[in-house]
Amino acid sequence: MWLKAAPSSFTPPSHAPPGATYISPTSGDVLLFDAVKLEAVNVVEAHRSPLSCVALNAEGTFLATASDKGTIIRVFSVPRAEKLFQFRRGTYPSRICSMSFNLNSTLLCVSSATETIHIFRLGAHPDPPPAQETSQAGWFSGGSRSLSPSSDSPPDTAVSGGTGPDTLSAMRKGNGTFGSMIRRSSQTIGKTFAGAVGGYLPNAVTEMWEPARDFAFLKIPRNAGGAASNGSHVRSVVAMSSSSPQVMVVTSDGWFYVFSIDMEKGGEGLILKQYSVSDMNDKMGQSSLED
Repeated sequence: MWLKAAPSSFTPPSHAPPGATYISPTSGDVLLFDAVKLEAVNVVEAHRSPLSCVALNAEGTFLATASDKGTIIRVFSVPRAEKLFQFRRGTYPSRICSMSFNLNSTLLCVSSATETIHIFRLGAHPDPPPAQETSQAGWFSGGSRSLSPSSDSPPDTAVSGGTGPDTLSAMRKGNGTFGSMIRRSSQTIGKTFAGAVGGYLPNAVTEMWEPARDFAFLKIPRNAGGAASNGSHVRSVVAMSSSSPQVMVVTSDGWFYVFSIDMEKGGEGLILKQYSVSDMNDKMGQSSLED
């Protein structure tokens, strides 16, 4: 007698063939296997949650991983399986759709089920500030290094010195409800507290408190970044040019974008070109019928 397995809520990744028997992952480990020698090389303990996306660089020396939560992106060395970088994509969970290194392995581009595409710089970890430089003002200075006002991360809010009736009234008008103001203030205090205490801790402990944020980011226009016709979010695949600081994006609803990024300042990228693949197919179909 054959027993049918209970239906799983796990959604197969986009690269899985249609109708294929796909076993959902149960751990966040990656097994490195030598296809030439036919032997296991190492095991990368990447995440506690099941993996949703992995990517290798062109040389096969870097491995980028993301769990099904999609909040933390990690980069490991291959085959030694040492963690080299750790980045925070956002605060709220979101499914990672695509990850891609540039040719020189100095940048990592990550797209998710949101309209924001994050670009992380792979470089040396910044040293924490010395303990003697941490002052009382440093406890309330901005601790987040995020450059992207993305929809999947709450904005940082400076903590004001006074909270009188006039101040609270103004904050209610400028920032929405009083509850949202309290939440943003608590998040800011938590980030700045981690940044201040990080000056007294080793690098390994500090990076767990406050992973590095994105160096640059891209915004997919609303015509492609919203919900699809079936109610699901539009997925995107990213790739980086090998000859210029440009990022190419293809969305699941038929749009192709070319963005330009500032390699020195970072920040938000600019759209250089955009094409609708579906419109091009319609025009090609009409021209073939006319011929």
